[in-house]
Amino acid sequence: MKPKNKKELIDKANFEFERLMKLIQSLPMEVINAEMEFQDLSGHWQRDKNVRDVITHLYEWNGLLYNWITSNKSGERRSYLPSEYSWSDYSGLNNEFWNKHQMTSLTLGLKLFRRSHKEIIELINCLTEDELFDKSYYAWTENEMLAEYVDETTGNHYLWAIDKIEKHLFNTLNKKRQN
Repeated sequence: MKPKNKKELIDKANFEFERLMKLIQSLPMEVINAEMEFQDLSGHWQRDKNVRDVITHLYEWNGLLYNWITSNKSGERRSYLPSEYSWSDYSGLNNEFWNKHQMTSLTLGLKLFRRSHKEIIELINCLTEDELFDKSYYAWTENEMLAEYVDETTGNHYLWAIDKIEKHLFNTLNKKRQN
């Protein structure tokens, strides 16, 4: 459900964040350490190999959102995505994030993700309803509500991660039962 005001936006982001953290905390070590295997699927299903990859992916996207908002609000014109990427083709950016974090531990990834989520929530708390929900408030949102970007990067993205990790949990435990 799309948030209709700042409270709903923050509540959804926090709710899905907490769900994701509880899911990860509940995972057996065998699932955390197991490589993700998703048969007959492509794209992000093949890119992310473990829980750490999913968490660092969220961390990097939170960083994009935070930097985009703070830069533009301070008068520095900046696009959401780096200039070499577009909304129709940003898989290379996701691959860059993946490569960047291959030596990052899950513990550090979780710490970075928690901090990035907290920074986003603090930033959103400082914005007005108009800044978030008026499509024409900022030219740099390109006639979209800033809240849409926030929701896609936080609540909806966290839901994506929950879905992926739950599928990984199911696959790993199912594979164990078959052996």
